Amino acid sequence: MDLLCESIIVGIVLVIISSIFMAGLHTYYPNDYTGCKNLPNESSQKYYITTFFIGVATHLAFEYAGANKWYCTNGNVCK
Repeated sequence: MDLLCESIIVGIVLVIISSIFMAGLHTYYPNDYTGCKNLPNESSQKYYITTFFIGVATHLAFEYAGANKWYCTNGNVCK
């Protein structure tokens, strides 16, 4: 259960951080879709949901692959 909670938190944090970066990129590089045949859908909800699940899946993959344990012993987090 703890792993699932951690994964959900990682997913939420990833959505927040990626939203901030995307907003910044959109400010500096606004899209001009004039003349495009296949305009993007106005709803960006699917991108937030996908980003959330990418965060959850990545955390679970790192846990089951042993990467989190390796990072705790070899990374900067525990020094």
